[in-house]
Amino acid sequence: VGFSLGGTIALALADRRPDLVGALGLACCGVASRPEGVAATEAMLERAARLGAVAFAEEQAEAIWSGSWRRANRAAVAAFVARRSAMDQAVLTKVFRAGYGIDLTAALGRVAVPALVIAAADDRFVSVERMAAIAAALPDGRMETIAASGHMVMHEAPAPFDAALAGFLAEAWPPPSRAAAPARGTA
Repeated sequence: VGFSLGGTIALALADRRPDLVGALGLACCGVASRPEGVAATEAMLERAARLGAVAFAEEQAEAIWSGSWRRANRAAVAAFVARRSAMDQAVLTKVFRAGYGIDLTAALGRVAVPALVIAAADDRFVSVERMAAIAAALPDGRMETIAASGHMVMHEAPAPFDAALAGFLAEAWPPPSRAAAPARGTA
């Protein structure tokens, strides 16, 4: 299971080492960098340099969570701002740029395991439509959309997120090729 950039990494793993993946979960992620996404990220990073670490962290909090969740969870948002603004901003900039040049679109058709794609209805970074296209391109893909949630879906809506993932894994795991295999170290 991978979330955001971690979803992109999980897809790359499923493509490059299918022997290690029995089921795949992708949440709020992209599969290819786009010129407009790179331009938006660069504009964001320019704002970050002008704003400073605290104001940039506050801006990010506005973007990653839905307004209703932010208002109801002010302490969690404040803790995020404190953590994010304390990070090494040069490293954070590198993380934001880490996805540039990636295109795993073709990999979607090669994923030979059941896959769950989770979208957040109010995600400002990855639209439900983009997530639906990812699910449609996976040979055994299915999609769940979590209502009233922003990009940080697992924080905003943990019960629906966990239920979607648990339901998927109850059906998809263990994969048939591993169901009869003994656990590691028991044979």
